[in-house]
Amino acid sequence: MKKCKNRKGISLVEVLIYLALISVFTPMIMSAFVYGFESYRTNNNLIEQEKKVMSSIQKIRNDVSKCDVVSSSNTDRVELKFANGSTVTWKFEGNSLKKDTEVIVEGIDNAYSDFQIYNDKLIVKIKPKITSNLNMHENRNILNPIITEFSVKYKK
Repeated sequence: MKKCKNRKGISLVEVLIYLALISVFTPMIMSAFVYGFESYRTNNNLIEQEKKVMSSIQKIRNDVSKCDVVSSSNTDRVELKFANGSTVTWKFEGNSLKKDTEVIVEGIDNAYSDFQIYNDKLIVKIKPKITSNLNMHENRNILNPIITEFSVKYKK
């Protein structure tokens, strides 16, 4: 029998070192992947919510531009009266913004959303409800309400 003098292979120590390195780096890579995926999902949801809020503000703007009188008895609703005698009521109810009974957008933080009439201007403040990791977004402006104001074409 002939003995091989040149044995090539991996020793047990080398295998243990590789396993130790893999066990150290795998959690780091996975946490970066999970954080990236969570950040993408959260940002995508927030952008979609902001689009819905901006769309609802545009609908309010269109109604205000067509109406004759804007009145508000409290900060969670505004009533628009038109020349033909019809009225439209925009209101924050539950966690949604409604036009009469139709839900326009859901996921609104009603504690920070309201209607105000000040110096013949309708000020609409809408804050989307954020249900994700707030610490991730604490320094961004997405935690602030979306505020817009419309000039109202009437005098009380």
